[in-house]
Amino acid sequence: MDRYELKRGVKDKLHGNWGYVILVALPLAIMVIVDQWYSTNQFISTQIKLAAETGNVNTDYYSVVGGHSSQSFIIGLILLFVSAGVSWAFLDFVRNGEKNSSPFLSFIMAFKPKGLFWGTFFIGLLQAIWVFLWSLLLIVPGIIKTLSYSQALFIYRDKLAQGEKIGYAEAITLSRKMMDGHKWEYFVLHLSFLGWIILASIPAGLGYIWLVPYQQATFAAYYDQLAQQQSLEESDVNFG
Repeated sequence: MDRYELKRGVKDKLHGNWGYVILVALPLAIMVIVDQWYSTNQFISTQIKLAAETGNVNTDYYSVVGGHSSQSFIIGLILLFVSAGVSWAFLDFVRNGEKNSSPFLSFIMAFKPKGLFWGTFFIGLLQAIWVFLWSLLLIVPGIIKTLSYSQALFIYRDKLAQGEKIGYAEAITLSRKMMDGHKWEYFVLHLSFLGWIILASIPAGLGYIWLVPYQQATFAAYYDQLAQQQSLEESDVNFG
């Protein structure tokens, strides 16, 4: 898949629609900013407390932040549902130009179809467990599995919309098969936003208000093209 053509196509679709897509992505942008603020605040406050008590500091950012597990879990859970809802709203937008009458609430309206709420929860839970177990080996296997499972929620939602029954683990398996030969491509697509992420983080994370719509639209468009490509390949096989 041509990354430059993909992103150029996304920019064309966003042109003239920035007001709408910013409102759609705003709940997720807010959650990303809150998550960053919370993690940084916990790290700084813990360092200050540790320095006052012992005269030492813990330079391991993730071990410090991870210590506040209950709050982190709640924020992560909210982030999962908001991210899923926003992603599906952007898929509808890039796929057929569909717009919701209440764009800010698109992430909530996306859960109207029966089964999406619990599907999101259990797929997210399975992904977290499996990625964690793979990460126990080394960080690289964890990253690879994260990429492999990345399309599971898109697939689950599409299958339900088509009236097909699909299990939570099956959605992850289908994602793994879909991403065969595409993991590096998708990884590079994420890396292509690194410069923008740095810039977005500088003004107290406010840049995410513009960056998140661009990212979400791009990832949705990537899945849509990949799904179309897979459908054509399967049609060719069946025809043959």
